[in-house]
Amino acid sequence: MSEIDLKRFFLEQVPLFAHFPADQVEEIVIKSRLATFEGNEAIIETGDESGFMGVVISGHAELSSTDNTGTRTVLAQIGPGDVFGVMSLLTGDPVSADVIAGNRCFVLIIPQEVFATRILPNPKAIGYLTRLLAERMRALPAEESATPATAESAEALPLHTGVPGKVVVLNVGLTQIHFGIYDTLESGADVHGVIDNADKQVARVTVTVGPRRETIEHTPFKLSDLFRVMQEATTLLGDAFAFHPEDVTAIGHRVVHGGNKFHSSAVITPAVIADIEELAAFAPLHNPVNVAGIRVAMKQFPNVPQVAVFDTAFHQTLAPYAYLYGLPYELYKQHGIRRYGFHGTSHRYVSLKAAEVLKRPLGELEIVSCHLGIGASLCAIDHGRSIDTTMGMTPTDGLIMPSRSGSIDPAVMIHLMEQHRMTPDQLSTLINTESGLKGISGISSDIHEIETAAADGHHRALLAHKAFCYQVRKNIGAYVAAMGGIDVLAFTGDIGETSAAVRSLACQGLGYMGIKLDENKNRALDHIDSHAGSSADDSPVTILVVTNDDERLVAWEALRAIERNALLLEARAEETPAIPVEISAHHVHLSQADVEALFGPGHQLTPKSELSQPGQFACEEQVHLVGPKGRIANVRVLGPTRKETQVEIAMTEQFKLGIQPPIRQSGDLAGTPGITLEGPYGSTAIARGVICAQRHIHMAPEDALRFRVRDNYTVRVRVEGDRELIFGDVVVRVNPNFRLAMHIDTDEGNAGNIRTGMLGYIEEIQSRA
Repeated sequence: MSEIDLKRFFLEQVPLFAHFPADQVEEIVIKSRLATFEGNEAIIETGDESGFMGVVISGHAELSSTDNTGTRTVLAQIGPGDVFGVMSLLTGDPVSADVIAGNRCFVLIIPQEVFATRILPNPKAIGYLTRLLAERMRALPAEESATPATAESAEALPLHTGVPGKVVVLNVGLTQIHFGIYDTLESGADVHGVIDNADKQVARVTVTVGPRRETIEHTPFKLSDLFRVMQEATTLLGDAFAFHPEDVTAIGHRVVHGGNKFHSSAVITPAVIADIEELAAFAPLHNPVNVAGIRVAMKQFPNVPQVAVFDTAFHQTLAPYAYLYGLPYELYKQHGIRRYGFHGTSHRYVSLKAAEVLKRPLGELEIVSCHLGIGASLCAIDHGRSIDTTMGMTPTDGLIMPSRSGSIDPAVMIHLMEQHRMTPDQLSTLINTESGLKGISGISSDIHEIETAAADGHHRALLAHKAFCYQVRKNIGAYVAAMGGIDVLAFTGDIGETSAAVRSLACQGLGYMGIKLDENKNRALDHIDSHAGSSADDSPVTILVVTNDDERLVAWEALRAIERNALLLEARAEETPAIPVEISAHHVHLSQADVEALFGPGHQLTPKSELSQPGQFACEEQVHLVGPKGRIANVRVLGPTRKETQVEIAMTEQFKLGIQPPIRQSGDLAGTPGITLEGPYGSTAIARGVICAQRHIHMAPEDALRFRVRDNYTVRVRVEGDRELIFGDVVVRVNPNFRLAMHIDTDEGNAGNIRTGMLGYIEEIQSRA
């Protein structure tokens, strides 16, 4: 956007500046700075001392908040001309909601001093901001009156549905199957199970409920017999905890790779299964076995709703600069080569548990989660959002890899795949097993066997242990820098929960960051029921060891997805939301200077009747349009006045006048032709300002949410009538001051015999500008 276009934008498209003279607006802009934010990048976060107000120039962002389940609620969508960060400046309180860029945003950052000295003294600007804040406050969720849940009083992820039954969770892997059975009425009856098929001669099945554990050896079995084996194993726990298929009300499946397609959990349909199978290109050793488990469950329980919960979904909030590799951009656009991240259910569960333990809102915490096990990854969780993770493109792209953030260098990976004709997953598995803990130590991938060997003086075991801990420590420091601080450092996974030595070395030397481990507490940790703290009493950062129950998260996500899907189906079953259509005849918007030139000095427009858009009105005043070839008499003036005069005519009227106006959105007057206007007092010639208005829909933010569109989206709209038509290239305009209506001109109305008051229906979204 050129400097001239920027000036015009601030004068014409920013409601806040509507009551400022041009020189004052220019001064505000000069004293401010321009900034760019990528999609998913946080512009302001909850708890910040913002120190500035922002004006969106291009792109769109969401004003949102995160609850203690990690669920993000969108409070408002903001686009070009909208402002944010006002409440904090007016009250001096920390920011109460996040502003996250939805796509690439260009923003004017107005410093607090400029706001105080240039904007606050303007009464009309303060009036506008007051109305805006009142509108947004109505969208804020009500304060929770209950005290925050603690580990002893309540679960962070309630599974109570009011309907008796069991939610089953399946995590079907190559050599192990993890399952969970959760009672929807009784929270203390959770059953966890692991079926280990690593030994081809025997399957070992372990089931636990609370402190009780039972293990049986079973002959190898087909996956189709999974539920029979689960039933046999859980019977050992007693009939109260035995698995009865008839009790199952929902099934959640952990699925490793959801790529870019799945940003959240999805109720399983044939289309969802097809997408998971297609994404097996990125996880050929994982997604196929996940799908095999899904097919068995769907055959066994055809009438039970089932949900796919994706490992990668939690990391879909990464910004492009965090997920892109230093490779040709075409590899990302054409082949999806990027960082996806894994262990998402684990990292999310850890963040929820941290908020629960600290009794603080998740939306204000900065957390580094360390999932350390057979697979290992770290995750930076900033205000409830994953902003970076050490795992990369494939699920075996692990922490110990010799590359950026601990993941395989994709350039090297592509070269080796071509040279050895391997899939990405095969190559990652090879590197993970041969160059990881086992590869370096030459002993084992079991951390405890390595620690024992290291204690006996085995040099390569000691080296492997140091290499592993170094990667953990290095990435902790990197993520503290990425977030600009840290409140919680959490360890989970087999290694994270059981190796005091790994936790100690991972925290070594990080005291200057506020990470202070109490070595006595750390060594004393043995069996952990839910979580345990190991930070020193004077440590600014809380260090937690969390017993991971990401299967519970899968169960909770499954119930939420089923509920969401039911609501969506109900909404679709209802009549499609309709948009009232209005025919807009030719009209004129006048500046005050042109009002006086046409109707006399000091003249004020006289309202005749209100229009559908709040604050807009038809005037008693009329003018004549005079072009090179002809004239159009008695064209209605609409109020209130604008900063620049604009004339809107139908396409067929251009021939009568002898001018060729472009099809434009209101206010976009660059390069448009001028015209002469005649009034009862005099005439005025404008150098530009004649357009044919692009068909458009006015929407309030709540309408946009209902229609699932955003400002500047382009849609197709079907208008019913004697000659049903579908109008393409209809621009959506979203503003809190708008009332729902679609505007077309007289030519378009005549083409379809359309009358004001008829209804239109959005058929599809053409583009997301």
